[in-house]
Amino acid sequence: MKKFLLVSDDASKQAQIREILEQAGNYQLTIAASPKTAREQIENGTWDVIFWDYYLITATGMDTTIELTRLARSKFPQAKMTAFSIEPGFFRLQREAGCDHELDPGTHPALLPKLVLQYS
Repeated sequence: MKKFLLVSDDASKQAQIREILEQAGNYQLTIAASPKTAREQIENGTWDVIFWDYYLITATGMDTTIELTRLARSKFPQAKMTAFSIEPGFFRLQREAGCDHELDPGTHPALLPKLVLQYS
């Protein structure tokens, strides 16, 4: 079973990801709806997949996100990490911090299930 951490406070995104993972099976989803919770999950958990939602992060500052992404990458070098956003400027910063993939759910809504699983 893959352990999947979704860092997002968006109920719609949470529901989308939850549905995709439930249909696929073999995933254990944990949601961190704040940077504080994300830090706790990263420090205390073990993750195979982490998706970072841009909008949660901009509410608290990009520096926090970059710091958390680097922390996660250092703790889980094999984890697949994806920047999840409709804001392209976010992707470069997240790539530099350690994300493997970028996913824009607004551009690819029909492909979302395939891409979520491909990036997991």
